[in-house]
Amino acid sequence: MLREAGINEVGIGLESGSDRVLKEMNKASTTYLIEKMNDTLGTLDIDVTYYIIIAFPTERLRDVDETIKFIGRLTKKANIGIIGSLYVPGYLQRLNKTLYLNYGIELAPLSQVLNGSSSTAFPLVSFSMKYTRGMTRQNIIKALNKYDKGFNNMSLTFYHIPPLLKSQRRNKF
Repeated sequence: MLREAGINEVGIGLESGSDRVLKEMNKASTTYLIEKMNDTLGTLDIDVTYYIIIAFPTERLRDVDETIKFIGRLTKKANIGIIGSLYVPGYLQRLNKTLYLNYGIELAPLSQVLNGSSSTAFPLVSFSMKYTRGMTRQNIIKALNKYDKGFNNMSLTFYHIPPLLKSQRRNKF
């Protein structure tokens, strides 16, 4: 049906090859389901680009290793898109007051943020975030290097969720 509709390429948000991380992301998919879908797309000769999120607040280097191994097991040759996630302090808290706590993110004054942590600082913000359950900045760099060595067809994009100014909030929704 997909091929008959003229579809010859799809992009899929794999996000992670670690079932633990997928569960923490509240994803409905599992690596088992993704493998089955990949097999189906392979029989239809449809090209696939899988998008992976790196630096999810609870992701660890062993999750990166699981993701790389998982992608290697996929029978269909695929392109890989790496998306780095950066969260602006305070923005997601407006959506869910306990979200940072759920993912082990601590808000701290910039002066208290440890060097080498996976913390993020933004202009005009007097505090930052520290991922207590995830990777350090050095480990994020190691993870990117692992992906770079493992895949030829890889793109890298970093996104962040910007804070809305009060004037933008009125018009945004």
